[in-house]
Order: sequence, then C-alpha cells, then structure tokens
Amino acid sequence: MVIGRVPAANLKIRDFEARYTLTLKAVREKGVIRIKLLAEEGLEVGFKNKEFDGYVNDGDIFSASNFSFRYNG
Repeated sequence: MVIGRVPAANLKIRDFEARYTLTLKAVREKGVIRIKLLAEEGLEVGFKNKEFDGYVNDGDIFSASNFSFRYNG
C-alpha cells in the first residue's frame, strides 16, 4: 500500500502535506511475513512507541507529515 498525494499512490490523502510517498510492504523474512515501512528520502517518519527498525508491528503508532497512523495487523 502506497500512501501519499502523488499519482502513483494507491491510498491518496489530499491533506497529506508531504510530496513524498510512504509505502507499507509485506515481506517474508525467515518464513514469517512482516510489514516493512519504506519512506522516500525527505520524508521524516517517527514512531511514538519504539525506535524505528524498518518494520511495523501490530499496534505501532507512527507519524509522517501532519498525520499519525496506527497499524492494526
């Protein structure tokens, strides 16, 4: 799922102020499917409940631009 206001985004949020996209991608790692968070250079992503390790876990809260997101997996 690609989040942003650019034409390539699958989920377009018009009020999303960043000109960069944020992508959630399912990856298989050691037989387990995990959600990887990818942000284009220039988009700062901050987690409220942990240090950013590249992955999103159930219940994680992160912010990008002027939006906060909670991942419920």
